[in-house]
Order: sequence, then C-alpha cells, then structure tokens
Amino acid sequence: MKRVVITGQGSVNALGHSAPKTMEAMREGRCGIGPLNFRDVERLAIRIGGQVTGYDAEDHFNRQQIALYDRFTQFTLLAAREAIEQSGLTFSGDLSAQAGVVLGTAAGGVSTWDENYRAVYEEGKNRVHPFVVPKLMTTRRPVTFPWPTTSRVRRLPWPRPVPRQTTRWDKRFS
Repeated sequence: MKRVVITGQGSVNALGHSAPKTMEAMREGRCGIGPLNFRDVERLAIRIGGQVTGYDAEDHFNRQQIALYDRFTQFTLLAAREAIEQSGLTFSGDLSAQAGVVLGTAAGGVSTWDENYRAVYEEGKNRVHPFVVPKLMTTRRPVTFPWPTTSRVRRLPWPRPVPRQTTRWDKRFS
C-alpha cells in the first residue's frame, strides 16, 4: 500500500483568494454567488454566479505571463504556490520526482476560448495567437509550474502512465 500525505492546500474561488479565506467565509456562512461581471452578460437569462472578484493579475504575474496564462491557469498557479508554501517542503532530488498534484476542475480556458472566438468571428481576424491551444488545455496546469520568482519553467513528471489495475467494477461488468 502506498501512502499519500496532504501537505498543503490552496484555493482561489468566489469565496476567497486563499484556502484560509475560503474556510473563513464558509464558517461565517457567506455566499460566493453574486452578479456576474463580464462582456455581454446582459445577453444571458441568468446573470448571477460564483465569480472570482477583486482579483488583479498584475499583483501576481508579469505582463508576459499574463499574456500566456488564461485566468484559470493564474488561479491554478496561485493555489499551487499556496499549497507548496503551506507544506514547507523544498522540492529537490527524489522528492521532486515523487511528489504529485491533485487538481479538481471541470473546465478551464473559457475566457481564452471566448476572446479568440470573438477575435475571429466578430472582429474578422484570420488567425489567433499560437499559444491558444496550450492556454485552453486543463491537463497542462498540473504539469507546468512557472513560478514568478524564478526565470525557468519547471516541468514536473506528471501525468505519467498509470499501470492498469483490475478493479471489482471491471470484473463485474466485463
């Protein structure tokens, strides 16, 4: 049996920009649902939702990074940094090869998708930035951690192929 240790947690969401602020908001019973604020919101029948507010990318990333990272990616990197700082671990040697990331997401890159769709179909541009596809990929987030404090991009060894294991579910329905 392999052991799993949760060493840190991070979060950027409608309740708070960090895990402690999120937990505080939950304890106080605050609601993260409010009026949505984005382009053409008036076209929607429902104009409320859980949107991250009070966030300024320039507080955390330089201009080049802002151009390359979708808002979703920015939130992911900030949450990851928070979790790593909370852990107190230094990732080097064997630890860097054995550590992992659990990222829960349903979708990402939606703002990039929308901006580039509009560029082509509303503004009539005949091309988009070559990094549009990497910005859209939700699987890219746990693999690339470019920290603003370093000049190099650190590629972590995930996702790696997981050996197929037969489960009771497989036996039951095969």
